[in-house]
Amino acid sequence: MDYGQFLHSHGAQLERIPQMYWEALHAKLSSEDYDAGGYFTMSCDEENGWRVCVSNKDGLSKDSPNSVFLVDHAWTFQPPSVRGLLATVPGLANRMAALMNIVQLPCVGDEDSDSYDADSESGDEKRESSDSSQDVLSPVNQSESSSVAPPITMTTHDGYSSVNLGDATVTEDRYKIAQLEGKVQELAVESSNQITDQSSSQPSNEIIDAVTRRMWRYCHAYHVNNSPLPIWYIMDEFGSRIQQSWSPSVAMAMFFYIPSQLAFTAVWPLRDMAYEEVTCNYVPECVKEGGLEAWCHSLPWTGDDVTMHDDWEQLEQFNTPEPSERCNEDTLTSSTPPPHKLSYTVHTDIKVVQLHLTIPEFKVQGGVSAGEADILWLAEHFKQFKSLRPHQYVNQFPCENMITCKDLMVLVAKRAGETPPWLPLTFNLLYELPRFVKCFTEKKKSGEEANVWIVKPWNLGRGMGITVTDNLMEIIRLAQIGPKIACRYISRPVLFRRDDIEGWVKFDVRYNVLLKSVSPLELFVHDVFWLRFANKPFSLDDFHDYEKHFTVMNYTQGGTKLKQIHDVDFIRLFESMYPATSWSSVQDKMFSVIKELFTAAVSGQPPAALAPCHQARAMYGLDMMLEWGPAGEMEPMLIEVNYCPDCTRVCKHCPQFYNHVFQTLFDIPGASPPVTRLI
Repeated sequence: MDYGQFLHSHGAQLERIPQMYWEALHAKLSSEDYDAGGYFTMSCDEENGWRVCVSNKDGLSKDSPNSVFLVDHAWTFQPPSVRGLLATVPGLANRMAALMNIVQLPCVGDEDSDSYDADSESGDEKRESSDSSQDVLSPVNQSESSSVAPPITMTTHDGYSSVNLGDATVTEDRYKIAQLEGKVQELAVESSNQITDQSSSQPSNEIIDAVTRRMWRYCHAYHVNNSPLPIWYIMDEFGSRIQQSWSPSVAMAMFFYIPSQLAFTAVWPLRDMAYEEVTCNYVPECVKEGGLEAWCHSLPWTGDDVTMHDDWEQLEQFNTPEPSERCNEDTLTSSTPPPHKLSYTVHTDIKVVQLHLTIPEFKVQGGVSAGEADILWLAEHFKQFKSLRPHQYVNQFPCENMITCKDLMVLVAKRAGETPPWLPLTFNLLYELPRFVKCFTEKKKSGEEANVWIVKPWNLGRGMGITVTDNLMEIIRLAQIGPKIACRYISRPVLFRRDDIEGWVKFDVRYNVLLKSVSPLELFVHDVFWLRFANKPFSLDDFHDYEKHFTVMNYTQGGTKLKQIHDVDFIRLFESMYPATSWSSVQDKMFSVIKELFTAAVSGQPPAALAPCHQARAMYGLDMMLEWGPAGEMEPMLIEVNYCPDCTRVCKHCPQFYNHVFQTLFDIPGASPPVTRLI
């Protein structure tokens, strides 16, 4: 790829990098020129750990067009796969443990292995120098070495690279250090004797646990195209050992090079440097130095003991603002409802509606355009309410994101009470991170209840991007890559006995709620509800185990088993498990939650509330769980509200489902659908 093509293909990425470095960056990417060894060195001492320093005798000039350097990525991953990769990819866990300065414990099946602390020992081998502060890796021009390098090949597996030196296999970082020292031949000989078969040792759970807890200091993330989920990576030893500073000497930017389909990190100086430490500011640019918010955001790198912090005076300023800027919908529609008809034409882009809306009052015709149809039943979000013709309905209400976006739903719920009993304690991490850190700290100090949280993106469904964790540093890093909420994890859930796995599992309940009118409020719920079950017995550990802590199994890959029980059968089984509790009493509590939520959602003025609209009718999927209350009673907890819920499974059990929905929302005479009027 020539320079002109490079500029055309990478224009958006190059905007983050000063233009003076573009030509050098293109040349180094084209040849994979890792020339940082000529300018920098890594050093380690017991007091400060690993550092990167400028070592070139001429220093480093920010005005030199060549002062841009490539950093390789040691590991690229998605968080759900972390533990599996650490356990199965040869050498990965040991490399990460060394990179993160973790005391390594013996591998499983290798009880005679020596333990080491990576703060005082480099790579996989013990340092020979007794004075670690003097053990500095000095760059050496490889051409000056008299050693004859063995045949070299590189292997990459799941983003992790190893180097084959003849008969020996070593981690890529050890090879690069040997290059810097001019000792590739010596490394090959030594490795042949000591580490020719890394795959024979499986890392212990202690190592994996330690890496997964500390990795968030070293992780960074980027998005590809329009993917809603980020890709995480850890830079190689050189990049990862550049420390955090509010007065950085270098800047970094992830760069995806299209010809090789590989991601690198570009590093360039912010000022002239000579024989000094290299630092970077990893805290998001929107966070300014000083104050409580900055302290919270920097915790993953400072390692401060949060339990010792007692200065929370600025806490009052960290509140979630009203969402006026989040609603860009026009809300003015006809002042009178569309005329009632004996039959309606329906335009829908939802296949299950096309298949199951079969009663003659509604004609779903493929040739019916959106402009001609009486009812628009759409999967996509609809914003242009002014564009509706006087005879048309649409299956959405203006400003309904107040209940379908997770963070805004919390604001709505709090109108029913500052802390409604049916809403798990929740923080909007974009605005309330200091409040959350304080709460986390207080819970950690008290030790009275589980300090476990579930972190969710504002506006993703189907379990995407959701994390269960008790790791504060992980939560802070997740909050830094996109808007999130942190909810108290339901640690005492009411469980359901699954005989097929001989264990008690988590479950949740999906109710499909029909909103006919906002003013006056007319609300119904379909009598058929749906159950979702975890696949493994519940316990308050192994938070990475999706099948233990999550119930949404119908969108996962890899042959995950989906447990299905119809509502009638569930009620019978539930009451046999809990004979002192009738399901009707539990359901009454759940219906009360639904009524309170929608009553709160229509109180207030748009865009902070659902807007009245004569031409709107809608269905929402509400998910709830049951938790044991302090007095031993079952209490419903609202999880989320879903716009245009997927009802494919419901229709398999109740083929008339969409007929019931449309009969209810559009007042079909003589119809008696199985729905319960709530308001």
